[in-house]
Amino acid sequence: MRAAQQLGIETPKTWFPDDVGIETVAPDIDQWPVVVKPAISNGARGIRFSHNQNELRHHYYTTREAFGEVIVQQFIPPGGAQYKAELLLDREGKLLAAGVYDKPRFYPPKAGSSTLNSTVERPDLIACSQQLLNGINWFGMGDCEFIEDPRDGRALLMEVNPRFTRSIKILVEAGIDFPWLLYRMALGLPVEPQFDYKKGLYMRYLLSDCMWFIRSPDRFRSRPSFFWFFGRNLCGEIFSWSDPAPAFAHTIGKSMKLFDKRKRQFILRMDS
Repeated sequence: MRAAQQLGIETPKTWFPDDVGIETVAPDIDQWPVVVKPAISNGARGIRFSHNQNELRHHYYTTREAFGEVIVQQFIPPGGAQYKAELLLDREGKLLAAGVYDKPRFYPPKAGSSTLNSTVERPDLIACSQQLLNGINWFGMGDCEFIEDPRDGRALLMEVNPRFTRSIKILVEAGIDFPWLLYRMALGLPVEPQFDYKKGLYMRYLLSDCMWFIRSPDRFRSRPSFFWFFGRNLCGEIFSWSDPAPAFAHTIGKSMKLFDKRKRQFILRMDS
C-alpha cells in the first residue's frame, strides 16, 4: 500500500497503526466502518469491520496478536466488482503474460475468496499492476487484487499476492498457461509472451459456492444463477469429468477436517 501510494496508484485510504500507534489513527477516522486487516493472511481470514473507535482498538489488538502486522483501510461499500490481475514478469521487469478475471461470488459473502470467477477484458488493470510491480522491482508471478468503488467506478488496489492463487486455473483454461511459463522462466528457457485469452469463461469452486449459497441473502438473485451447473463456458476449479478423482479426494479431505473444531472454524469462517 505504501509503494502504491508513492507510485500514484489509487488505493482505499490506508492507515498504518503499527507505525504511528492505534491511538493516533483512531481520531483521524471520520467515516465508519473501517476495515482492520492483517498485512499477511489468506482467504480474507482475520479481516474485521470496525464501526467506532472502541471497536477499532479492540479489533486492532486482537488481530495483531493473532496475525502480526495490521493495517486499517477505508471501507468500500458493496456493489462494485472485484478483480484479479495476474501478471508474470521476468527478472528485467518485462511483462511475459497477463490476464484479468472478476469475482461475481465469494465466501464469506461480505469479503472472502472467490467461489465463482469469470474472465474479462481490463487492460487498464494490467497496466496499473505492471506499474506497481515494476515500481518495486518485482519478478515472477504477481496477483493484484482490485475493488471497484460503486460510488464513482474507480478500481482501487486492495492487495498483492506473491504466488499462484487458487483461481489461477481460470486463465490456464482460457489460454494462458502461467505454471508452464514460470517453469520455463525458472530454467532460463525462452518464454513466448502470452496475452490472448478467452473472455467470458466462468470457473466455479463448488464446495465454497455451496457455502456462499447457504449464507448469502442474494442466493436466488445472483447472476449467473447458483443452479447453473453445465455449459460450454463453465468449468470447475477442481472437478473435471475427464479426471474426477481429485475432486473426490478433495471433498473427502475437506469433510474430514470438519470434525476438528479449529480446522472447522478455519474452513467455514462463520465469524466473518
